[in-house]
Amino acid sequence: MKILLPIIYIITFITVILSSHILSEVQQTADHIGIIAGGVLGYEGKLNANENLEQLFMDVVKNNHREG
Repeated sequence: MKILLPIIYIITFITVILSSHILSEVQQTADHIGIIAGGVLGYEGKLNANENLEQLFMDVVKNNHREG
């Protein structure tokens, strides 16, 4: 058991950077997300199970839109 605890600890705290436009898969996979829009980190935080990720994404893009 002493050997397994450090392994479980390491596996629990892994960070994976995923870039995707398939928000339904992101919502099923991640529990903490960041949304970059217009070169700016527009949102970073914990993703709640009942949160509408598509709406959150659209709000972040709208708020960080820069004219051309």
